[in-house]
Parts: sequence; C-alpha cells; structure tokens
Amino acid sequence: MKISPHTLLAIIAASLLLSQTASAAPAFRYDYTAGSTYDTFITDPGFPGTNPYDDTHAVSGYFEVATALAPSTDYDFFLDGVPAGFSYSFSDGINTSIHSDAFDYFNIRTDALGNISQWWMFVYAPTTVTRGDYATISTGNCPDACDFHIIRDEGAVVSSAFDFALGRVFGSPGSWTVTEVSAVPLPAGVWLFGPSVFGLAAMARRKVKATEKIQ
Repeated sequence: MKISPHTLLAIIAASLLLSQTASAAPAFRYDYTAGSTYDTFITDPGFPGTNPYDDTHAVSGYFEVATALAPSTDYDFFLDGVPAGFSYSFSDGINTSIHSDAFDYFNIRTDALGNISQWWMFVYAPTTVTRGDYATISTGNCPDACDFHIIRDEGAVVSSAFDFALGRVFGSPGSWTVTEVSAVPLPAGVWLFGPSVFGLAAMARRKVKATEKIQ
C-alpha cells in the first residue's frame, strides 16, 4: 500500500500536534511551609527508645492537581474522591510519605480568590500492620465545612504496640503557595525531530514527481 507524500505530511503534522498537546498538560502544585518548628513533644511509656523529634523538625510538603482549586469551595478528597492528577509528598521532619504508599485525608477550604484558607490534612504511612508514621497539618479537626478551630502541625511515629512518640506545634499556622507547572515537559529533541521528518517527506515527494515525469 502506497502512501502519498501529502498523506504522509498530514499524518506527521497531526502526530506532532497531539504529542505537544498531551505532553505539556498543566498541573497546579500547592506547597506548604510550616509556620514554626515543633515545640511540644509527647512519648508514650510503652514507646521503645527515645522520641526522635525535636525543635528543629517541622511538617513540609506539597500536593498537585490537574486543575486549580476553585474559589470559595470546600473539598473533601476522602469522601468526594480525589481530583484528577492528584499526588502529594509530605514530611513530618523525619519521615516522608507519598501518595502511593499512604492513607490520606485532605479537607480544604478556599477563599474568594481560590487560595487555601483552612485545612485539615492527615497522611498515614504504615510500615507494618501495626506500625507506621503519620503527619497532620490543620487549622481544624473535622471535615465538611465544620469549625476549623484547632491550629496544629504534628508528626508521630507509632510503635508495634500502638504506642507513639510525637512532635507538634499549636497556634502557628503555616502558609500555602500555588505554582502552575508542566506535568511532563516536552523533550528538547521534539523541536528537531519535526523539521527533520518534514525534510525527509519533502525529499520523498520530489522523488515521486521525478518518477512520474520519467513514466
């Protein structure tokens, strides 16, 4: 089956357009910066070893979504489902949990400009059936537009006996910044690939025309 040069050019052009559109899909990244390091430390009597947290540790991290959060909206990623493109990475200052290895609960309220104004987020990463690490950042302690009155950042390690050691800080809310990012940047070679293929197609077209003249 012969493909004419015109058809070949059309296929190449469509392929390049689709690859650029798909590869450069935007995403929105929300970065959290703690308001303060931990100033309170609690260790259960049954916790093995010493409390690993100190006043140099704090919660930090980010989450990404495909579409920016809407203004004046309450979000519950646990009950309502996670938005498209959702992923995250949060650290309690010692341990880091990512979306693929942790249980999470994200409850967010945005203001009239779409900025995060109130939040309650919990990330738990089990290391065994009865052991794990968790991080909490919040201006509240309950979901679905209830009172956001507790301001707390916290990190904890849970032992095999469900005893825990934690570090926390109250009354010092952190802040959020949002950045539009490209989920999958276009490879630099794409811009060289297109002209090269178009040049080859043009050569093929000239060759076909020369053959037709001979015939």
